[in-house]
Amino acid sequence: MRFKVIIDHHAETPDGVIPLEQGQMIELDKDDAIPIIEAGVITPTENVAYRLYSDVLGAFLWVAPDESSTQGLGDVAEPVYIADEVRKLKGLSPDGLRAIHRVKIEFKESRVESVEPVNILTNPEGV
Repeated sequence: MRFKVIIDHHAETPDGVIPLEQGQMIELDKDDAIPIIEAGVITPTENVAYRLYSDVLGAFLWVAPDESSTQGLGDVAEPVYIADEVRKLKGLSPDGLRAIHRVKIEFKESRVESVEPVNILTNPEGV
């Protein structure tokens, strides 16, 4: 895979230490790249999806930058969220997040189009 160097870094390789400069593009095996990604030194340039664990949801989920990035996931068991959906969920209560997550579990192809909280006590028809 191809990666972009985010910060200057010195990498240890079988051939010795090599400098990595911010903005430089490098090729690495995905498994070799994981610790360097976690250290915040590089970022993938290809569309990738990330499997995350949410303490609020008590479950794993996938987050992809866009719809095209989900195609390589195949038929994963956990719900898949697009980055735009995650932005729309920002600020939602834990109960609201769990409700949406249950829908995404039940309906695999569902997408969050908008989030408009409705108080069912004052507006029961808005549900």
